[in-house]
Amino acid sequence: RLWSRSRRLNDAMLTFNYRRKRCFFLPPIFAAVAFLLESTDVSAFHLPSAAGRRTWRQSKILLHDSSEAGSETSIQERKRVQSVNGGDDGIRGSGKSLRRLEARLTKTMRETCQKFDMVEEGDHIMVCVSGGKDSATMLRLLMNLRERLARPGGTNFSLTAVHLDQRQPGYDGTSLVSWLNSLDVPYRILSEDTYSIVKDKTAESKTYCSLCSRLRRGILYTVAHDLGCNKLALGHHGDDAIETLLLNAIHAGQLKSMPARYYSADRNVHVIRPLIGCSEGDIREYASAMGFPILPCNLCGSQPDAQRAKVKMLVGTLDALSPDARKNFVRAMGDVRPSHLLDIGLREACGLDGATGVAVDAKRAHLVHGIASNREGRSSTKNDTETAGLNENNLSSVEQE
Repeated sequence: RLWSRSRRLNDAMLTFNYRRKRCFFLPPIFAAVAFLLESTDVSAFHLPSAAGRRTWRQSKILLHDSSEAGSETSIQERKRVQSVNGGDDGIRGSGKSLRRLEARLTKTMRETCQKFDMVEEGDHIMVCVSGGKDSATMLRLLMNLRERLARPGGTNFSLTAVHLDQRQPGYDGTSLVSWLNSLDVPYRILSEDTYSIVKDKTAESKTYCSLCSRLRRGILYTVAHDLGCNKLALGHHGDDAIETLLLNAIHAGQLKSMPARYYSADRNVHVIRPLIGCSEGDIREYASAMGFPILPCNLCGSQPDAQRAKVKMLVGTLDALSPDARKNFVRAMGDVRPSHLLDIGLREACGLDGATGVAVDAKRAHLVHGIASNREGRSSTKNDTETAGLNENNLSSVEQE
């Protein structure tokens, strides 16, 4: 249809130009466009036709094929769809916007890994794939990072994906297995009946997530030791860190959240969270565009009134205050000013007087002050532009707050 339209338009312009004696440069342009259309293999994904829609539906079925016998066929067909569609995995929409989103997520994760030394030479990282959007995105981005760093003088590390089947009723992980088969990553599927334990040990008024996560974490620690993995990657993102910070502040009276990296001495494994700097919105958009298989959790979904769900709604209202509210929340967790907090032990540990906040240990206080000054220097340009329009009254009110 594009070809016929271009031919008709070209013929009309030729007639118009020769009659009017104008626009003599247009016929060669339309001839060049017609030649490009004729020589270019236009994919059916980019044409608003019935064939394009039919091919799209077939690609979605192949990506979520649940038959074991047809797994190899679906993988071959998936590769064919990738080659035809330019490597976008049969995704609807602009491939350029998807690549831009993937590049932004990969950059954020790479900066986080560099800041906290999450990925080092010779690491064997066990990637915990729960069946949700976060863990699937983390696995794909870690694969991209591995390919990016696999060069002479770069950082070489290996990945192993691990999925835990908790024997929940209605569980069907065939789509996840088919997806893992299509990746260049070894994987292992575990099966442990933690669902019955959680249901029996948890009261009706309590949430399942606490006990479920502890049981699951203990199993994953054991598997990481058996596989020889020195690091265990979890898919928590920045919004999870904000929600945990608010939950601890509201219900426990503690100012703590999720660390980007910590060491479990009894298990001898480092736990890392590569997506701690990424937003849930970007991850959701990326996972939806890539068509990752999503396995619902019957335990979490059966408790919509959980406290974390309420805090998630509260975090959603922050966007009305500032478009960068969530980003600034995550940034604030890495920019702590002990002199402006009430923790006396923290003040003394930083070389300040516990009561007044005045520097007592000059060397230690100077070090803390130097770190804060460097942070202020990195963001001075943005702060200058934001505070340029504030008058003296506004500045004094901000300082009081």
